[in-house]
Amino acid sequence: MNWILKRAEHQALAGRGRQGIFWTAILGVSAIALGHVEALEAQIVAPPSGGKWVQTYDDEFNAGSLDLAGWTYDVGGGGWGNSELETYTNSPSNAFVSGGNLNINVIASGTGANETYTSARIRSSGLFSQTYGLFEFTAKMPVGTGLWPAVWMAPENSLTPTGIGSTVYGKWPYSGEIDVDESPNLSPNPVYPNGTNNNLVHAAIHYEGSSGATQQQGIYSDPPGFTTAAWHTYDFEWNAPSGSTLGTMTWYCDGNAYLTVSSWNGPENSGSDKEAPFDQPFYLMVNMAVGGNFGGTNVPNLADGSYDFQVGYIKAFEDPSVGAAPAVAVPEPAASAVFLLATMGLIRHRRRRVVEGT
Repeated sequence: MNWILKRAEHQALAGRGRQGIFWTAILGVSAIALGHVEALEAQIVAPPSGGKWVQTYDDEFNAGSLDLAGWTYDVGGGGWGNSELETYTNSPSNAFVSGGNLNINVIASGTGANETYTSARIRSSGLFSQTYGLFEFTAKMPVGTGLWPAVWMAPENSLTPTGIGSTVYGKWPYSGEIDVDESPNLSPNPVYPNGTNNNLVHAAIHYEGSSGATQQQGIYSDPPGFTTAAWHTYDFEWNAPSGSTLGTMTWYCDGNAYLTVSSWNGPENSGSDKEAPFDQPFYLMVNMAVGGNFGGTNVPNLADGSYDFQVGYIKAFEDPSVGAAPAVAVPEPAASAVFLLATMGLIRHRRRRVVEGT
């Protein structure tokens, strides 16, 4: 229920009309009264099998600081392999849950060469990782030249994706990286000119190439008036291979597919495995960098203050037709109990659930 109302609010604020909040709320309450919660929680991307997605992870950020329990903080500075300028902390000033949202907060202070930035970078390693499936989040990005918010994925067996570390296929980029969305607000940039207007939605994968790190990337063709400073829904669909057909990856913004990738170079030690390195479990990462190298040097221009990257929820699903456990619906409590728990803000989902495809 919380997810239904939150998603309706985000869509309304993104320009779909505040009437959507009212009618979705009415439908949501009616559905709970009738016990039809599952049908309303359909995703905007259907599984390739045409069946049902099985929910494997769900964080709606409705439980305050408890929502960050289990997430791991990366801390420190040094550029993080991209000449970034922020220092990551585990301070509640930089990462906190408020208003039903995860907040990753950059704090800028000082001037000129003395300007400093603190931020947060959290990951679900040890808490959640998955191979294949659907990954979805809603987000609202801050405005400010030099900010670089992102939701991305790294291999579970590598806790240092841009540094040293033993993994199945070796250190980065041999074991791969998946960028679900990067939305940097760039300084004037000839490579990504629309990134200077706070509307860049960028997806990519990174892997070993003939001359080192290689990527395939895509940019969402923004409709008129689009801005990442409004709420939007971002999906990444990662399909397993089937027979002689290779696996595919597709990225969506508000249900609109804008990039599909179906082949890549595997690392040298993967042999004939054409799916490598993207045949391993990957965990989720959420962060906001400052500056760095994205299409060239990105020079920040930030006034002192706070810049908030908000995430409404993060969810993951699997297609039970792909070697997963059979889909089993999770029984819902009685309608009155659901309504009471939802009202008290005590419903919190981190469990498997069958979700209808659309």
